[in-house]
Amino acid sequence: MNFSRARRTQGAAILFGAARLACVCLFLAGGGLATRLVAQTGSADIPQFDVFPGFDRVIPEGDWFPVVCEIRNEGPTFIATFEIRDEAFGNDLVRRVAIELPTGTLKRFSFPMFGSSRWGSRYAATLRNEDGQVVASQSGITPRAQISWTSPLLGALPASASGMPVFPERQGRNNYAARPEPTVARLQPEMFPDNPIALDGLDALYLNSQRAVDLKDPQVEALMSWLHAGGRLIIGVDAVIDVNGVPWLKGLVPGELGSFQTLPAGEELDNWLHSGDGGLPGPLPNTGSRVYRELRADPAFNQANVRTLNLQPAPGARASLTIGGQAVAYRTERGRGSITVLLFNPEVEPFRSWKNRPWFWARLAEIPGSMLEDSPVTNHGAYSLDSVLGAIVDSRQVRKLPVSALLLLLIAYLVIIGPFDQWILKRINRQMLTWITFPCYVVLFSVLIWVIGYKLRAGESEWNELQIVDVIPKGNGAEMRGTTYASIYSPVNASYGVAGIGKFAALRAEYGGTSARGGLDGLVTLAGDSFKAGVSVPVWTSQMLVGDWVKDAPLPFSITVRRQGDRHEVAMTNHGLPEMAGARIALEGHIYDLNVPPKGQTTTTSLAAGKTEFKSFVVNNTRQFVQASQQRQQALGQDTARYQIVPELATMAISIASFNDPNQVNDWGQQVGQFLAPGRLDLSALLSRNHALALVWCEGFAQGEPMNDFQPRRSASSTLLRLAVPLNSTEN
Repeated sequence: MNFSRARRTQGAAILFGAARLACVCLFLAGGGLATRLVAQTGSADIPQFDVFPGFDRVIPEGDWFPVVCEIRNEGPTFIATFEIRDEAFGNDLVRRVAIELPTGTLKRFSFPMFGSSRWGSRYAATLRNEDGQVVASQSGITPRAQISWTSPLLGALPASASGMPVFPERQGRNNYAARPEPTVARLQPEMFPDNPIALDGLDALYLNSQRAVDLKDPQVEALMSWLHAGGRLIIGVDAVIDVNGVPWLKGLVPGELGSFQTLPAGEELDNWLHSGDGGLPGPLPNTGSRVYRELRADPAFNQANVRTLNLQPAPGARASLTIGGQAVAYRTERGRGSITVLLFNPEVEPFRSWKNRPWFWARLAEIPGSMLEDSPVTNHGAYSLDSVLGAIVDSRQVRKLPVSALLLLLIAYLVIIGPFDQWILKRINRQMLTWITFPCYVVLFSVLIWVIGYKLRAGESEWNELQIVDVIPKGNGAEMRGTTYASIYSPVNASYGVAGIGKFAALRAEYGGTSARGGLDGLVTLAGDSFKAGVSVPVWTSQMLVGDWVKDAPLPFSITVRRQGDRHEVAMTNHGLPEMAGARIALEGHIYDLNVPPKGQTTTTSLAAGKTEFKSFVVNNTRQFVQASQQRQQALGQDTARYQIVPELATMAISIASFNDPNQVNDWGQQVGQFLAPGRLDLSALLSRNHALALVWCEGFAQGEPMNDFQPRRSASSTLLRLAVPLNSTEN
């Protein structure tokens, strides 16, 4: 969490007060606009209390985004408590931060939140003093846009506002929330997150070299973590000194920068847009769209000159765009992410006035043409994969009453209080006793229902967790980016403590997808970049929660892939995997079993035999997903589908199936087309970029420390480790 201070001049304070007065006047005068304005209260001591949710107030569905807060204190120094919650829906987590507010300072801090809905989010924030009194508040804080989970989001740190990237405009933007809508969000260096989890909602980031010096070390660390975890970074170089004067930026440029040169633009950039062959970021996705190919050339741009830098490329650097035979852009891989270095400034002429500039940015951001059509393919989705993982970790102590049994109980109750009661009383000639027998029947059936409920749902306190951990090599060790799916079963109404693990950690409720919204009643106290929380769980129920975390750790295993003729040989070294771990590797459209060696040893597996096609593996291991999700949302009925899900195979299928491409639904099966994949569960894009994916299942093992801050009577842990192996190198 980043705290910073800034002095504000008296004139700025006067302007701020005038702006607030204008807002109040507008609120009173514009009745039609009143519902759109943020309700804000404050005091003379707190003249500024601003909350900015999202990337430039854009919130992605089913992913993390930053919340930035700015508080100015003109009164005495005090320890304040900041709280924020989503007031648009029912129970939700309340996030709390304790901060010191010195006199005469502007304090800025940020933390990650999760986009748990596609539309309608509305936040409320309060600031309290040591006595618990509210000194400032805001309600009705809404984003300027909420985008669907398939919508690409490009963050931008341009040199100037006029240099902002733009995407092509299209017709027919009704149903904005359901359609994929490529979006650009402008980020300010001072508000750039220093927590890598808060950056997960970005698909790509454009950075002008002039802005690199403005980023602080914690922000750079977060940026690098995001990049290695799969982010796409686009760097526009304005001057050599911008790069050479910033060591971390120089380390991202694949070579040594030289002098400037001027090249005629010609038609090569237009040809790149039309064909997509050999350019940035590669061939266009095969979606059948022709929007790129049908672009018209801009004669004025083709006759202009482009000012570019020379680069002496490092070994392995790949030129990805040329003008007149001269490389003007390079693309390199970093971990699971990629870097595109433009040896020119795309914010100046002739690019600024280029008619095809929006399409240029769309290609850089790897946006398929199908998303830019007037009627793009829409993947509405219905369920979240959280519901499938919840079915895996939910307590087996809880069973459901079949609807048929409930109907039998109802029929028996009606028969007993009606015909049976009348027949008995007639036989003993005591019809007046119905005033006594009827209450007795009610009590009897109430006790019976309680006993049935007790037998079906009563049990011992239980904590079950499933960790899906991405292993990203880092130096001699690894950065672990994990997601813990946990379920708490409670035999009583109680609050249970949970705590973050690792250097960075964040907690969220179960994401219910577009058809439902998972609620989690609790209080999260943010401490640095981690948290401590108390979660309320009703009696005889299971409550699911999800924690994302980042930590450094030793490399648990390593993989080497070598091609031997028409087959691959995989050497696996066990550095710290537990006994009985099972492993598979996904490679070139097939998935193979691997032999896990004892700790400290290496085994080699030939991949010629024992292979299974992706399609067959995914279809066979996702058949029960829809039924399990439906049954999990029902209070009554059958609860059998989740028992047919094999956790090891299901989590591996989730990792390789393409949930974010509606064109793949027919290949993967209809089950995939009905699910949303929050975060980075879906790694199918890596497999299409010449990578192999090693998947190691560890039963009864937790790679990260358990989040539970209490002692349950029962507990269970399992971990899926995922390691991406680039096939163009011998070892990860």
